[in-house]
Amino acid sequence: MEFLLVVYEADRDVVIEGVTAGLTNHLITLAPGTYTIALAPPPDFLPVLQQVVVTDTSPLEPAEVLFA
Repeated sequence: MEFLLVVYEADRDVVIEGVTAGLTNHLITLAPGTYTIALAPPPDFLPVLQQVVVTDTSPLEPAEVLFA
């Protein structure tokens, strides 16, 4: 099990591979792998999509994705 933290200024749904998978600023658990990450609309953030490799993480050291 791997851990991902998607950081954004507000709580927003996190979309992983086209499926809502959790909320920003909260840990998300998933299997190891490469994922395309986005936020739910409205598209008022950058970048629009990010690809991240999630491996060798822990709850204290999750993979982090930042949206602005």
